[in-house]
Amino acid sequence: MNNKDYLNDFNLQRNNYIDQLKNGQNNILVAIRCRPLNQREIEKSEYEVVRILDERVVVLIDPYYESNQNDVLRKNRNKEMQFAFDYAFDETISQVEIYEKTSNFLLDGVIEGFNATVFAYGATGAGKTYTMVGSPDNPGIMSRTMNQLYYLIQQNSNQNHFVVRVSYLEIYNENIKDLLSIEDKNLDLREDPSQGVVVAGITEIECSSTQEIMALLKVGNRNRTKEATEANEASSRSHAVLQVQVEIKQLEQGPQEEVKYSKLSMVDLAGSERAANTSNRGLRMIEGAKINQSLLCLGNCIQALSQIQEKKNSNLFVPYRGSKLTRLLKDSLGGNCRTVMIANVSPSVLTFEDTYNTLNYANRAKNIKTNVVRNILNVENHLNNYAQIIQNLRQENEQLKRQLSDKQGINLPPINQGSDYEQIQNESLNKLEKIIQKHFQLELDIQKSQQDVDFQIDKINGLIFQSLQDPSNDKDIVKDKIDSFKQNLKSLMQQKEDYTNKYINLIDKRNDLLTQIKQANLSLSNNNYIMSVYKQAQVQTESIEIQYREKKSDNQSKHKEQQVQFLQQQIKLRDGVINDWKNIIQEGKLKNKIIYKNLKNVEDVADFARLNHSTITNQSIIQNGSPVNTSLQHSPKRRVQSQISVHPKMYPNQQQKISQYHLPTRKNQLSLQQGSDTNLPDSYSAHSKSSKGNRQNQNYSPANFQPNYNLLKARQQQLYLQRNQKFLKQQEKKYFN
Repeated sequence: MNNKDYLNDFNLQRNNYIDQLKNGQNNILVAIRCRPLNQREIEKSEYEVVRILDERVVVLIDPYYESNQNDVLRKNRNKEMQFAFDYAFDETISQVEIYEKTSNFLLDGVIEGFNATVFAYGATGAGKTYTMVGSPDNPGIMSRTMNQLYYLIQQNSNQNHFVVRVSYLEIYNENIKDLLSIEDKNLDLREDPSQGVVVAGITEIECSSTQEIMALLKVGNRNRTKEATEANEASSRSHAVLQVQVEIKQLEQGPQEEVKYSKLSMVDLAGSERAANTSNRGLRMIEGAKINQSLLCLGNCIQALSQIQEKKNSNLFVPYRGSKLTRLLKDSLGGNCRTVMIANVSPSVLTFEDTYNTLNYANRAKNIKTNVVRNILNVENHLNNYAQIIQNLRQENEQLKRQLSDKQGINLPPINQGSDYEQIQNESLNKLEKIIQKHFQLELDIQKSQQDVDFQIDKINGLIFQSLQDPSNDKDIVKDKIDSFKQNLKSLMQQKEDYTNKYINLIDKRNDLLTQIKQANLSLSNNNYIMSVYKQAQVQTESIEIQYREKKSDNQSKHKEQQVQFLQQQIKLRDGVINDWKNIIQEGKLKNKIIYKNLKNVEDVADFARLNHSTITNQSIIQNGSPVNTSLQHSPKRRVQSQISVHPKMYPNQQQKISQYHLPTRKNQLSLQQGSDTNLPDSYSAHSKSSKGNRQNQNYSPANFQPNYNLLKARQQQLYLQRNQKFLKQQEKKYFN
């Protein structure tokens, strides 16, 4: 067989394969695209290790073959590795050819209710984004697919009614983000029994032309996360998924309506990379780890699905839940979907291992089979909808007659000219519009009243707080004010509760409005109009409520700031009072410890108990003009048992028993040295005990008495020492008890 016959046979097999894929009876279509060397690779004099043969075979040359001959473990390694795919494109292939050979045939099934997916796989810098998105001058698969889709919709618009909705998302660090929304929030995946895996809360925009979708693509690509690495100056750091949902309805409706819907997904995956090759650090390294994690899970799913087909064992586990990417592509890989995988590779010798891994995954994906089923929803029309169906048919007939009369110049009478159907429709429309406006006006009035009550409550709370904060106010006056404020608050809270109940009842009545709209059997245009009026009023009410909540939140924040400042002042005052009491207590403790400060042993205590004070000397007391020299002396010492018990823990340095020391008598006896110049009576002596009889025998009289100031001073010191002894006993009891 010559090369020409071989190519013809291959093309025939490929065409049969595509026909089988259209019918849902074949595997995933896998194509390989090899890009040319870029300028940086050319400057480094790198050579190519990838060869494409006959648009089907990929030959990978091992650059380490010569060095492996000396390695025992790698000696038998092949110099060339060959892979066969459905398509293999070299660097000369154009964007148009890529689209026509891989994705164009999918669109015929999309408008018939079959799901389809096209995704690009490969390492960083291999050309995935260029294949899917392209450039302004040379667009990729996404834009060309949208052009062809709307072309087919226009061709079939006479038989079916098409509705196209578009969503655009990215998976960045295992978080799903909406690229068409200004809100930067993470979305969740949900399992739908009819639609499969769906993204909850994603923005779906209805588009009527390719230009609208391309404008959305530009917005989404600007929001997509891109960063520069050494492998790629504009490296995509996330997986981008463009989903186009198509709903197909027949124009000729009967008792049973057939609705077909399909989903076209186009995925631009982030590139697998190695940190050593890209020199990523910090956040870029974390991004690379998340990318590799999701791509590894994708590879595991491909491998598991391939083994299911090879071993004919459907019980093998497929780890779809390993990442958000594989959950989103669950139907595309092994479910109800026609899938095309475009594996992008680089011919450079430096990316040999990445290219080898990509070819291995693509080779496994060839074996995956999908089960494609047309998505059809049968809807039974109620008899009440027949009026709408008849009206639509009449409008269609009017349009056809108008077109015919324009072409032939014949004026045909309108169909059912005397019908009052339009009048009934207009009356129902006006009635519903008034009901909706009245309902939402009531909601606005109640909202306004509720807001006024809330502001009054906040104002009264602020006045109460100010009254409590001002220290100059009289307590009785403040109490009266607070009681008055509380009475006002009680009535306001009751009003607020009433308004809240009324508002909740009005919210519940919205369902009644929707029921009335549904039962009115309006035409499609009138129904769309009345629903737009309803949604506009609803949005207006919700926007006012949001503004009120923001304003209330600001007021609450200010009130909390005032409370925080007041509490900080209170804490400051509290700390000052605590410090003052600490100082007072500390001073009291120091005074209590002064007595014991210098008493280190029992001898000191005994000396202190014997009134071992300094002797009063050189005191001159003038009495009757004559000086008196006196000196205070101790009474004769005598051994007595100590009346003071000293605890050993309090004075651990005691060396002798306290009973060995002399203590003073219970009554101190004072000795007074009498000199020649004393004026005291001779009968008065410090060693004698005065008695009434003695005074009488000595002819004592008050006129002859002269006070002894030294004796008085000594008595004061004696009383002082007695108080100290009493204080010592109290402190010992307090300390040891």
